[in-house]
Amino acid sequence: MKIVYLHNYFHIKTGSGTVMFQEAEIMKQNGHEVYFFCTDKKPYYDENYKYLHYFPKFNDFKKMSKKEKILNLLTPFYNKEAVKKFGMFLDEVKPDLVHEHTISFYLTPAILNECYKRKIPVISTMHGPGYFCPAGNLLNGKTGEICDKVLCKGVNKLPCFINKCYEGNIFRQIYETILRYHYVENFLKKADYFICPSNALRDIALTSGYPQEKVFTVYNCLQEEIKRKEPGNSEYFLYTGRIDKGKGIYNLIEAWRKLPREIPLHIVGTGKEKENIQKIIEQYSLDNVKLLGFKTGEELDREYQNCIATILPPIYFEVFGMTILEAFRYSKPVIGSKTGGIPEVIDDGINGILYKRNDLEALKDAVLKLYHNRQLAEEYGRKGNEKLKAIFSAQEHYNKLIEVYKKAVKNQL
Repeated sequence: MKIVYLHNYFHIKTGSGTVMFQEAEIMKQNGHEVYFFCTDKKPYYDENYKYLHYFPKFNDFKKMSKKEKILNLLTPFYNKEAVKKFGMFLDEVKPDLVHEHTISFYLTPAILNECYKRKIPVISTMHGPGYFCPAGNLLNGKTGEICDKVLCKGVNKLPCFINKCYEGNIFRQIYETILRYHYVENFLKKADYFICPSNALRDIALTSGYPQEKVFTVYNCLQEEIKRKEPGNSEYFLYTGRIDKGKGIYNLIEAWRKLPREIPLHIVGTGKEKENIQKIIEQYSLDNVKLLGFKTGEELDREYQNCIATILPPIYFEVFGMTILEAFRYSKPVIGSKTGGIPEVIDDGINGILYKRNDLEALKDAVLKLYHNRQLAEEYGRKGNEKLKAIFSAQEHYNKLIEVYKKAVKNQL
């Protein structure tokens, strides 16, 4: 089978990108032909990729002047260059199927029309609740709770404004709301099937009105061979991921203010709240909290191997939580908030600890429990590694995904 993967970026720097490239490698290992169509934003996953000349220009709106932004106001709705080049690309490659991961704003979902015109089946992976929520996080601004009833159905997006769910000025809110609606109704909803990385997101999709027969749950996986790593020195707790509000970074720091100073926390990653978090650390003299920046490879391996446990404390809807699988790879337990798909991966009291979202006392107690009982932490970690092998392996992912692919291709015959 010839499969084209779509993403705004031809590199691994996002969760959706990590999932896409893992899927592509799994498909290649199982004898399928794999192709990519992305923007020309560097660095490239493969500098020698044969079809780089088809990649359209990456429009960096952050670096544009006000005049340039006004002139390109409609580009995020319909990228003409991307549409034209994608059509040419499809005519040369002639794929059996196209799998969309993240193309909003840059490639734009308008390119999917080129598939529909050519009767090429399209699979779309929902990496977040942006398909249904104008704010993109499913957080009710009025109540502070997850909007699991999906108030903004169809054309009615007023609840998002009434409940003040959206951050930013009113003009940006209106612009992005119209943009999201345009994407979903005119392009994305025409896809043959939708992939959700968790049952939690699938439930939201069905509540929002997506047909049950078109939405499948396919859990994320780790593509590399899974080996149980021997525990390291187990000196600290570890957070890896974006440093922003939705990921619960402020809750994490607040919880650490309540903990004994002999318990260290390592924060690996970067994000728009990094400077503010650094100021808070300095303000309260939290010498036991270290901001380590972005890490990959052996440096990241060491952080996982030498931690007591990892922590995933989001306050927004978390679709899955890939960092849980990374922790399980190293036989480390995970402390996670009960939001989105996290409870599908972490079994409370078996391979980690779940706590009620925003409950800082419960988060603090979970940290103390594992800090003072290393034997329990190791037992949880072993159970996590076992679950990783049983449910979140590359083979399991392939089996589920190829089933959807075959179904989509068969429908076009």
